[in-house]
Amino acid sequence: MSFHLNNSQQMAINDALLSLTEREIKYLKDSWAETFSKKIFPFIDEDRFSVLYSDNPASWPNNPANVYFGLLILREIFNQSDEEALNSLMFDIRYQHALHTTSFKEQPVSKNSLTNFRAAVYRYNMKHSVDLIQEEIEAQAKSFSKLLKIDGKTVRMDSLMVSSSCRKLSRLEIIYSTVARLIKVIDKNILPESFKPYLDESHYNDTIYRSRDKDLNSKIKRVLKDGLKLYLLYRKNKEIKQTEEFKILSRMLKEQTRNGRIKPSLEIAPSSLQNPTDPDATYRKKGKKRHIGYTVNIVEKFDDKNRMIEGYDLQKNTYSDQKFAEDTIKKLDKGTTALIDGAYFSEEINKKAKAKGIKMLPTNLGR
Repeated sequence: MSFHLNNSQQMAINDALLSLTEREIKYLKDSWAETFSKKIFPFIDEDRFSVLYSDNPASWPNNPANVYFGLLILREIFNQSDEEALNSLMFDIRYQHALHTTSFKEQPVSKNSLTNFRAAVYRYNMKHSVDLIQEEIEAQAKSFSKLLKIDGKTVRMDSLMVSSSCRKLSRLEIIYSTVARLIKVIDKNILPESFKPYLDESHYNDTIYRSRDKDLNSKIKRVLKDGLKLYLLYRKNKEIKQTEEFKILSRMLKEQTRNGRIKPSLEIAPSSLQNPTDPDATYRKKGKKRHIGYTVNIVEKFDDKNRMIEGYDLQKNTYSDQKFAEDTIKKLDKGTTALIDGAYFSEEINKKAKAKGIKMLPTNLGR
């Protein structure tokens, strides 16, 4: 798929806006969609995402990258699932106006559009250590900081826990999903009959959604037993052994079992697999709260009138505040004053900040 800029943003003769009444147009212009359409969408840098696509102009053109990125923003603003965001774009004129797609005969999204876009960004990040989505968000923030005339001489840093991008799975779900994912990549012609029920959605529903508390231990043991059988059956199969699904199964069995038997819950390490579709998510207890997912460091510029989050860094939730402080010092400009809480501060970090002309000012913020 080759990269092409989105050139279909001008009003067409069959544009959906032309079918609206004057009253409807007025309401649309007074809504959030008008602000997004004029102040955010036009400044999304499509070229940034060109590296995700082929440079062969003869291949099939991509769907608009700025529409995907804009829809991801709206998805987060309105706390939607992918499905809800896609349905909104297809049937809500406000979304279409915000993303400049009112002239499209058919909205340029499909069931897997956002998943595939995020996956492409993730693969690029893994290969090049560059998060394109983060770069674009921070570029947008810098533009708004200039627009608001925030001088940026004072910043505030803080970290917070965020959930894994996938929903938290129970222990049974973790084990079941890991086993089922491997089964689905094995050729059905060589897959033993005893594993084929995992290919049926009703098997998942019966195992997970129709479980009673008293059934959980027996089901966990049964699914783990299937996982061990799979591992022993295919560990010498060179092709299957190299798949990501087999590697995740091997990790899960190592973390969840000992000598073929299930480990007690208290013996499961914080860094253990929390979701087979999100293998980097980890477990952490901070204060009295338990978290599965990530920790994010926020850098906020502010003055007497405005404030703007201009940078962030997402890491496994075992990443320390002091490590965030070291990383952020490298990005701050000379002469900046950084307001931080005590968890960010150490004499060594303060020494590194002073060497760069940055003042680290601890506050009494509670954790």
